[in-house]
Amino acid sequence: MPAIETTIRIGFDALADCFGVRPHISAEIDDMDMLRLVARELVGLTVVPPIVVKDQMETGEWVEVERLP
Repeated sequence: MPAIETTIRIGFDALADCFGVRPHISAEIDDMDMLRLVARELVGLTVVPPIVVKDQMETGEWVEVERLP
């Protein structure tokens, strides 16, 4: 999960609050390259800007589940 002060994290937290969801967060990372590496090793969902995983998305290795507003 991106660090708490990032725009993408603020958007995710707001969306989770709207639905009353309390996700189990395994890690908060402020470096996008490190976030991509951690996402590659974990099983589950990762909140990450699409540009950070552009190559994985283009090859079909990863898919976008939902886009945050």
